[in-house]
Amino acid sequence: MKGNFGKTQAKKCPGEVVSPDNRVSPQGLVWYRLRTKEPGTAMQIAALWNTQVSTADSMLLTPKQLLDLKKSTLVEQGIEPNPGPGTAKMHVYTVNTQSGNGVWALLDFAAAIRNQELCVFGLQETRLSPGETNALHRAAKKRGFKFFHTSGPVSADRWNADRYNGGVAWLVDRRLRSSVPHGLCGNSSQLMGLWVEGWFLSTYYAPPDSHHHDNHPGLDLGHLVHQLYIEQGLHAFPWFMCGDSNITPDEGILPEVFSMLGGTILAIHEPTRWNGTREIDWNVTNCVGGILSNPCKVQCYFADHIALRTELSITPKDLQVRVLQKGPAWTKPQHLTSEEWTQLLAQIWDNNELAAPVDAALADPSVSINTVWELFNKQVNRLMKLAFQQVLVDPPLVRSSVLSVTVPLPTKSKVPCPNCRVGLPGELTPSFSEET
Repeated sequence: MKGNFGKTQAKKCPGEVVSPDNRVSPQGLVWYRLRTKEPGTAMQIAALWNTQVSTADSMLLTPKQLLDLKKSTLVEQGIEPNPGPGTAKMHVYTVNTQSGNGVWALLDFAAAIRNQELCVFGLQETRLSPGETNALHRAAKKRGFKFFHTSGPVSADRWNADRYNGGVAWLVDRRLRSSVPHGLCGNSSQLMGLWVEGWFLSTYYAPPDSHHHDNHPGLDLGHLVHQLYIEQGLHAFPWFMCGDSNITPDEGILPEVFSMLGGTILAIHEPTRWNGTREIDWNVTNCVGGILSNPCKVQCYFADHIALRTELSITPKDLQVRVLQKGPAWTKPQHLTSEEWTQLLAQIWDNNELAAPVDAALADPSVSINTVWELFNKQVNRLMKLAFQQVLVDPPLVRSSVLSVTVPLPTKSKVPCPNCRVGLPGELTPSFSEET
């Protein structure tokens, strides 16, 4: 059997099949825009039709448009059908994944809860190869996250192949502001921190065999913590550190290092492995007032270690996704050169003193920068209209998503008289057009 079997029998896909109930008519499109953008106008039109707005909706709108309209109405009334994640808190998860398989499982978990909360994940003992790290970068980006990784030491297995040990990583929601991470590696321990929404978050990992150095458990990791604290200047900022130290909160020199740096240990006082007896995963912070809830166990299995979750306070964020409406496209008239057009704009700007209101607003400290920016755009819009009127050509139409009224300007064959109202644009009959 040849490899191209069935090639000639293949049929061209006709494209997406649209149900007759979901086809949008031109009248329905205009009515939907009126209902969403100009509800008062829609009520007046319905009154002229001697009917109710709801009756017109059922006659002109598709089921999908009716559903979207109902949802927007609920939001305006303060009833949010899907409120989404809380915007004044950030959930920090920490878990020892023990392998790349645990990282992939946690990535699926993060994608599933992303619509419910703003979250970041500190991972330890990832054991990721460079190829798997790149694959996780791409997969995390598709799911709305940023993935940062610091590798641990590399050894050889019995077949003389590379064995990747340790490693720490951060998985950060892309809706949260975050910085470039700062990673440090000791003799056997790893530490990586980054700024997220005003907090410096750090995750660490110390293998069990790293605590036999000079009979001081946690000494290697303690050096990294102190170095990171000095390099980042954390004495004046809130920080939160989490990870797997393989020692208990009251064992070794590491808790003393955290105490010296002003940290307070946040422990659950329970074993942090599913079949363990010791608490070797715990958190530390210097800002207890910013902790909204103490660490708690996550009843979801990723690896032998139990994931912990802590809520941190952050500045409220606006997570609504908006689309900027298209504004006017002021293109240069074809019969003018760039130099002539620039000179004309500068002359009109100076002669009409269009910059005066903007300068006055800038000089007033009580006027916000957003108000100044809106005023400047209005003056630029006025500048362009005056320029196109002077060269006697029709300016480009404003591209918007609402029903607009376009008044045609005079053409070269009919120049308005400056001493009378004959031929002025205001006396022309406006033409209604639906612009897209």
